[in-house]
Amino acid sequence: MELRYLWTLARKWFWLILLGSLLGGFGGLLVHSFQPRVYEATSTLFVVTPNRSDYSGVLGDQQAAKAFVAFPKSAQVLASTLQTLGVKDLNPMQLAAKVAVENTRETQLVTVRVSDGDPAMAAKYANEIAKQSIDLYQAATTENPDSRKFATQESQLITEQIQILEKELAALRAQPDSSSESTLITGRIYQINQFLAWLRQSFQQMVNASTDLNGSQVRVLEQSMIPSSPVGSGPGLVIILGILAGMLAAVGLIIFIEETDDILRTPARIDKATGLATFISIGRQATSSQFMIVKPDPQMIAAKPKSLTDRNVPEAFMSLGVVIRRENNQFTHNGKQLNSLLITSPEDGDGKTLTASQIALGMARTGTKVVLVDANLAEPSIHKIFGLSNETGLSNFFYFASVKALDANLQTTHEPNLSILAGGPAIPAPGELLSSPLMASIIAELCKTAFVIIDSPAVLTSSHPVILANKSDAIMLVVDARRTTTTKLSRSLEVLSWVNTSVLGVVLNRATRTI
Repeated sequence: MELRYLWTLARKWFWLILLGSLLGGFGGLLVHSFQPRVYEATSTLFVVTPNRSDYSGVLGDQQAAKAFVAFPKSAQVLASTLQTLGVKDLNPMQLAAKVAVENTRETQLVTVRVSDGDPAMAAKYANEIAKQSIDLYQAATTENPDSRKFATQESQLITEQIQILEKELAALRAQPDSSSESTLITGRIYQINQFLAWLRQSFQQMVNASTDLNGSQVRVLEQSMIPSSPVGSGPGLVIILGILAGMLAAVGLIIFIEETDDILRTPARIDKATGLATFISIGRQATSSQFMIVKPDPQMIAAKPKSLTDRNVPEAFMSLGVVIRRENNQFTHNGKQLNSLLITSPEDGDGKTLTASQIALGMARTGTKVVLVDANLAEPSIHKIFGLSNETGLSNFFYFASVKALDANLQTTHEPNLSILAGGPAIPAPGELLSSPLMASIIAELCKTAFVIIDSPAVLTSSHPVILANKSDAIMLVVDARRTTTTKLSRSLEVLSWVNTSVLGVVLNRATRTI
């Protein structure tokens, strides 16, 4: 059921999923077209010690390659590069953001990558940075008194700082535990330990760099060429990602709509909201106005013109007629057998009149004698659907005191087992007739020879359904799958419950799916 429901949702919202995918793909293409192009140029350098090819020499060169990584992004190299190339609209810090330097693990290779919107400038930057880095490296590794003096001074300074901190640390640790400032002392000890660790690491790095750099040389293994294409995702990948993003957005919107949708579109929703059974689900069909003969001609009426009885009634209505009449003891109210059925709906326009007509016709074609009563006295329309006259009908009994004239007001149709009691001419107080004992007598008299189906106004727009519900054995509600909400149906059931009558179930009209 879940897979079927998902498949139904996919078919229902296919247009939205397709639209979301198309918009996402177009958006991805649009973003890609406005995204600035970035080109990447690469220079590869090789660190080697001349005349040494033993294992220890290779290890030394690898260490030197690691130390060399700091040169290409140094301020001196970047400033010299900008000056040599004559670039004045960038400073070293801005150029550093374009540069990436890597040393492949356990190799002597150093890669300098430069990204820029101009492919030619990217190549120039990469080559010049490599050249300037090599020059600075060679100058730094040249053994001269000044270099050694600087290294010695730096080492002594770091050593002195370490000694001072170690003395302070020893003094703090000698403080008694009961000191009122123990918390501050603990914090200071932690700071000194962190600082000592950093100083020792710096000292070791300086010693390693001094050792690693001595004797090594850096050569350009591969100069940068002007890149022919920008880096990053191509338009194809961006479009695919946009399509996926659009599709996910559409699915999210569908889930939101379905979760917040209060319309009773399926039998499952009706059952969940009210617990009522859905007897049949009817898809889109002609409206009652398409069956109506708006201005029936008296001669045509006498000749019984074509009407609903000349059309093929959906098989579902014939099946429903069989169900209603089969084992009537299943459908009883207060111990009474089911002989009359009121057809109503929450609102006008839900299709109850045409549905009542088709239920009556379906039952008649299964061999059951049926009388269809038009109790919508404000807007009678049953006679139009069947091409009959409305000059006589239910409203005529407003002036009678008995049911003796009942047979005279019944009209026959092309269907032998189906008779119609039209609404009749307008009367001043239809509610007075419908609530009178005479109305109950009319229904009781009709039930003696036929099954009575009563078409009434909508529950939420008239008080007449409540009046008629108390005079009928059971009720069947017509729900419009396009607009009837849970709130409207629940309110209708609440109103009908005031007369404590039995609601058999629901006919789901204009349904697009039946799960």
